[in-house]
Amino acid sequence: KLERVSCMIIPIRDWDDEPFEFEIDEVELLAQEEHERWIKSLIQQGWRYHSKAKNPVKKLHPLLLPWLDLKEEDRELNRNQIRVIPKILANVGLGVLRKRGHGRQTDENPEEASADRLKG
Repeated sequence: KLERVSCMIIPIRDWDDEPFEFEIDEVELLAQEEHERWIKSLIQQGWRYHSKAKNPVKKLHPLLLPWLDLKEEDRELNRNQIRVIPKILANVGLGVLRKRGHGRQTDENPEEASADRLKG
């Protein structure tokens, strides 16, 4: 998932570093892709679209819609799932690093950064 936006997961070496944040366009892309992945997964499990409330017994869900057909509040739920990825990773000692030459990357070499972070 992170490779799609030229990022990678690395061990955290400095807990005082500024927390990683995805750029707006990265959040949007990853949120759309995650929603599409989620739809495919539910459809494979036999779920179908239904405009009423979610019904787990009948496997009916009102959010089995294309991204553009979702209400803005539902899109925002998907975006928030992407925004919390760095925090979730940090809970297990991992961080996100943007690869050199992509977006708001520092001059840090990803391979060197990874090796340095492994040293602790």
